[in-house]
Amino acid sequence: MIQKKYIKQIIKGCGEKANFIIILKWKHKDEALKKILEKCSEKQNMAGLYIKGKINGVELNMFATGKILIRGIEEEEELNKFLEGILK
Repeated sequence: MIQKKYIKQIIKGCGEKANFIIILKWKHKDEALKKILEKCSEKQNMAGLYIKGKINGVELNMFATGKILIRGIEEEEELNKFLEGILK
């Protein structure tokens, strides 16, 4: 599973809309972020704090610290398929 190489932890956020926080492994965070950014259709650098992007209608906020906030996915199974796709 590709995810295990890059992902340290997945946290399901609570709130009105479902979101997930992905924490990347420090050793592979730069490689993972590069792969994800290559697949983003829309990218905005938010004053150097984070990069906001979209892949297939799913919103991602990517921080240089290796944290990624994902919005637009409801279920963990759907998240796993999404992550496998963007980290290939």
